[in-house]
Amino acid sequence: MSSENTPTQKRTTDEIKTLLELPFRAAEITWRVLGDGEKTEGEARIIPYAYRAAYMRRLDILFGPGGWTQSFSMTTVSNIQRSKKVNKAYVMITTGKILVTSTITIEGFGTRSSTGEGWADDENGTTRAQAQAFRRACAELGLGRYLRELEGWSCKVPVNAKGYFKRPHFSVLPDSAIHPSELAEAQEARSHTAKSFRKSATAATAAPTRSGNQPTRAVASSAQAAPAATTATHVSGFAPGAQAAQQTAGADAIETQLAVLRTPEVKQRLAGYLDQLSKPLITSVVTGVSELHANGRMKGSLVNDVFFNLDRAVDLIDGINNMEPMLPNDNTLPSILHSHSARTLSDLQSFGDLKSVSRTVTTIYQAEQERQHGTMAA
Repeated sequence: MSSENTPTQKRTTDEIKTLLELPFRAAEITWRVLGDGEKTEGEARIIPYAYRAAYMRRLDILFGPGGWTQSFSMTTVSNIQRSKKVNKAYVMITTGKILVTSTITIEGFGTRSSTGEGWADDENGTTRAQAQAFRRACAELGLGRYLRELEGWSCKVPVNAKGYFKRPHFSVLPDSAIHPSELAEAQEARSHTAKSFRKSATAATAAPTRSGNQPTRAVASSAQAAPAATTATHVSGFAPGAQAAQQTAGADAIETQLAVLRTPEVKQRLAGYLDQLSKPLITSVVTGVSELHANGRMKGSLVNDVFFNLDRAVDLIDGINNMEPMLPNDNTLPSILHSHSARTLSDLQSFGDLKSVSRTVTTIYQAEQERQHGTMAA
């Protein structure tokens, strides 16, 4: 076990500072598009970020759940005009700003505060403001500060017809933004990409052409050059055991798909999700995607599709955790989970159950926000 995973041991201030400043692991990083205007000509510019839950996990690991506290204070500013996109057109509206101050106190280390803001007409404005303020306060401690320093860095990725972008491999990040334990994997991925690109370029140059200047089908496509460029397919949800898929896919075909996921590299990446997702939930995603590929309902890269949907599961759990404090009472989420025979999010057995819980929580959260802030958001 690495030194960052042992919260009970005594550390010096310098050691704590070093551990706080470590980049997040690849499994904890997701991506955000730089504004709607950046999705142009089939491409988007994206930047990395981490959900609030990832910051909280690092603090729990370093100081223990009782070794740090967070608090929020909120104020509002009204009668602000801004341009907002409504029905594909921009109009001027009168709204307000939600201003949140987050304060983090770590026993024996100190207190840091910072602010966040959100629009009152945004149904998730309060949540966004709180998350922004919390992450900024963490950056004052050194945690996640490197992500803020990457604000001038971006990565261009393809966008499909529905507006979904292809999630890049974490190796596209600079070395300073990669966890030390994953640097070797990142460098190996870059080397593989470079070799594939050179091979593709050589094939394109040497390939004979037909009438005009069109190359033959033997030319390697750029989408095959690197794992990071493969299409990731979104899966709407899986029933336990994916029974419908099993009816049309033979056991041999499914086993063939699963064999692709049993390589040491894939197994290591799967293990990286165990601190965020339960083993049954990971198994549900892996099995569900494998069966959908086996019966032809999914095309493209099996490995990419598995990790795309695992990342989506992490996003759903982070979203539920972010909304939970604003639900009507402390028993709301436990009651929803109870209807799925679960006591905690980690007890959920399938991706379908997780999606169902997320939809219910979102509906209740939005109703509660409208009840509490309806007059402000009007």
